[in-house]
Amino acid sequence: MRKPGELIIGGEVPDARATSESRLQDRCESRSGFLAFVARSAVFFTPLLLGIVMIEALLWQAGETWPLPQVIQFQEKHPHSFFDRLVIDQATQRYKYLQVLRRRPQILVLGSSRMRQFRAEMFGRQAAVFYNGGGMIHSLEDLRDFFDRLPPEATPKTVILGLDFWWLNGDEKKLIGASDFFRVTVETDGALKWQAHANAIAGFLRQPVSLLQAIRTTFGTKRDPNAIGLQARLQRQGFRLDGSKRIDLEIPSTPDEWRERLPSDEFLRREILDGHSPFTLTNELSPALLERLRGVVSKMQKRGVFVIGYNPPIVGQSARVLPTAPHQKDFWREYHEQVPELFHQIGLPFFDIVTPQQLGLDDRYMRDWCHTHDTFDLNVLQHFCDDPKIRALFPDVPAVAKRALSSPRTNPLYLDLTDQ
Repeated sequence: MRKPGELIIGGEVPDARATSESRLQDRCESRSGFLAFVARSAVFFTPLLLGIVMIEALLWQAGETWPLPQVIQFQEKHPHSFFDRLVIDQATQRYKYLQVLRRRPQILVLGSSRMRQFRAEMFGRQAAVFYNGGGMIHSLEDLRDFFDRLPPEATPKTVILGLDFWWLNGDEKKLIGASDFFRVTVETDGALKWQAHANAIAGFLRQPVSLLQAIRTTFGTKRDPNAIGLQARLQRQGFRLDGSKRIDLEIPSTPDEWRERLPSDEFLRREILDGHSPFTLTNELSPALLERLRGVVSKMQKRGVFVIGYNPPIVGQSARVLPTAPHQKDFWREYHEQVPELFHQIGLPFFDIVTPQQLGLDDRYMRDWCHTHDTFDLNVLQHFCDDPKIRALFPDVPAVAKRALSSPRTNPLYLDLTDQ
């Protein structure tokens, strides 16, 4: 006979009260385990999250993560400020394009980093209508994309266009691939991209020494309140309000120090003969690229732009090797024959300045093998004004040049524009 409390098949019937208590105990243990996990996770992650918040605060305080419109507004209120990022991005293309749209300059400098030292003060009373877009354009494709994008109402009256000789080297293009740098980067502000922030934070966590250095330059007693961005603070360099590049150079005091600033003659010779970029080996100037240059400049003309073509110089040793280098000499000769002729054919001036010696100067006026500095660029503007048409466009340049270049404080790497 079945006993009370047993199932028909012989199993004991569970006690409902005991089962409920067991389940409650299991839930309590589960909740306790979860809370313990949360507590351990909080202990583990809190220092990391605190570190991330502190790094973000540092980047903001340094101006590294300011959105570009805020950078521009700050510079307009503080004309002596200068901007240069280090870890978020460089933002050169978007920063300068926004400035062009905002300022709508009548005189615009375009080209690569070799054009960044032309300054507003050099133009006297025209300073307010000048902007230096140097560093924004790195190829003929960039130049085309810039003008295709630029609204008609922002079109400048005069463009000083710096051409890098390697823009016409078809084999250089094959090496670096299609150049759409401007078209891609003009859309990007790293301050608004979480990936840029993540990369910057990860870099500091991997290299704590660089983080300490950033803290010192941002909060230390020698910090510069005019510096926006970590590169500006660390190197005391950056873009001024007029788009020119402030560079903090140490002025040599002896002839040996002046010589040691630049690469040795043998180093430059090997770079050229071995075909290292931008001296990529080639046998001729690219006819297709020459026609592309013609098309872009003609399009600028149709928009009413007067284009002043300019070939920035290189140091004397490079210019001595290139005309005899086996896989460079024909390209070098054709570039210096055909590009000036192209500008002449379409009725525009072109200044082919191969070395500083061409203006009666020397290599001390070069910041490195291919970059000039402020003093040289004012000499170039003065040379431009030997052309009556350009002198009429820039009427104050000769007087500014006379005063600044005769100042006892001016030297090959420092230009005294304090009275301008």
